[in-house]
Amino acid sequence: MKKLSIIAVCCFLMFAGCKRADIRGKNTIDKPEYFPDVMVGRWEAEAEKFNWMFEFQPDGSILKMNHAMAGEVDLTDGEAYIEKDKPALRMEYLVSPCKAKYDPATNEVFIEVIIGYYRIQAFDKVLEGSRTDIFRGALPEDGKMWKTELLSYLEIEGKKLKKDAVKPHPIVFNKTGTP
Repeated sequence: MKKLSIIAVCCFLMFAGCKRADIRGKNTIDKPEYFPDVMVGRWEAEAEKFNWMFEFQPDGSILKMNHAMAGEVDLTDGEAYIEKDKPALRMEYLVSPCKAKYDPATNEVFIEVIIGYYRIQAFDKVLEGSRTDIFRGALPEDGKMWKTELLSYLEIEGKKLKKDAVKPHPIVFNKTGTP
């Protein structure tokens, strides 16, 4: 009787099999975001008044940049705290890590640069707030000139500028180096 039971179980498993888990559509490994090779390297703004510069890594991360307000920023360790002292002027900035993202649907590269806190003191006047700068532009066709639009959102001592009051500024970047 035992032999018959064992044979029945074996036949059942052989013909019925084990139900396989359906793994279609489930991604258990996060795929890295694609960042175009043409963007990797150093890009500098043409207009001196903006003074922007980004160094893009192959994954889209930005380890070095020049910010129009904060100046030279090293983001190698993540966020950066910057202090500048000039006669009768003291400035402090806390810059968050930033990364460029590529949207294949629109063929555009986006960057969000966040200064989570700034404090500028001139004589006895103090200005505090935060700032977010958003760049967007189509991939450069020639790999050398990247045309972007910049939107800058400021918050000064708890007062935000209305988003519809912010006007985009065109900024052209030129590729000046590779990593």
